[in-house]
Amino acid sequence: IGLESYGEVACCDNRREDILSMWGGFIGNPFRIADYGGLSRFGRFNRCILPRWVCSSYSDFTIESDTEVYRGYRSVFQRRVRYPSGESFTFDIVGRPHGDSSVFVFPFCRRSRSATLIKEYNPGGNGVLYGVIAGFVEMGKHTSIVDAARRELAEEANLIGGQLIPLQRQTDSSSAGYLKDKYSTDRFHMFLALDSELDPSPPQQDPEEFIEIVRGVSLDQVRTLVFNGQMNVPCSLACLLALEHLRT
Repeated sequence: IGLESYGEVACCDNRREDILSMWGGFIGNPFRIADYGGLSRFGRFNRCILPRWVCSSYSDFTIESDTEVYRGYRSVFQRRVRYPSGESFTFDIVGRPHGDSSVFVFPFCRRSRSATLIKEYNPGGNGVLYGVIAGFVEMGKHTSIVDAARRELAEEANLIGGQLIPLQRQTDSSSAGYLKDKYSTDRFHMFLALDSELDPSPPQQDPEEFIEIVRGVSLDQVRTLVFNGQMNVPCSLACLLALEHLRT
């Protein structure tokens, strides 16, 4: 993705880097503008008229307290943060009691040039949507993020083996994953699984999951599902990242 696709972007004289970021505001996988030297070739950039604290380092935002107000499968807690200006604000933050990482896996067979997707019940929207293989990284069950990705691939798509490729560009902060949204602590780790094989003895799915495996999906069909809104946002992102990887 080129910077020119973002049109006008406010830029800081004292800190031009780390302003543009994909899917996560200040936190994510930032385009480092300073690395490119001149800016003119990336379209029209305006000099910064933003408050100076906007360009401050991340450490200037200090968490003063975290108070859990609800605990279930997910937790809600009130976080009080002191801004660089000295003012403090309280936010409702959603996370999970036992870890904040999730994995999303896009299985693709190079021989047939087709993907494996699932159709799954989404309780929040009370409907069935297409999606990729996904699941939480659970302490005690998984030894690593990669282990979680492979186990979910076996449980939800009955696939094992093959090559597992991280889809996030490797940067200093990429190991943290994609932040779900500004009021969440959840982090998403996206993978492409190439040429996995059917598991002759697949593990059982979790009892609360309603999943139908859909094999032989063409890449054009994947694009159509994404752009027609037939997937949730993180599954759509995983598909777009996989499509871009397969294109190059």
